[in-house]
Amino acid sequence: LEHELLNQYEHFLQLLRKLQRKSHPSQQELGARLCSKLVKPASEFNHNEVLLGLAVDFCNNKATRVATPCITALSELLESELVSE
Repeated sequence: LEHELLNQYEHFLQLLRKLQRKSHPSQQELGARLCSKLVKPASEFNHNEVLLGLAVDFCNNKATRVATPCITALSELLESELVSE
């Protein structure tokens, strides 16, 4: 079961990467919103470096509606890390 879950998660990360590379902003926005929802809960899960890298890539998008969800999610993650220290 764990192996299957990990395979599905890896496939989902690949889907997010494809959405991030799409040229249409609405597809990129969907990817950014999905990614932003995972940033905090999955930040300590397998492949967290891939997920956080995707979030940073979405943050660098010139369209505000694409960048904002991940900027907010990463900001909240950093704030929670600072509080826990």
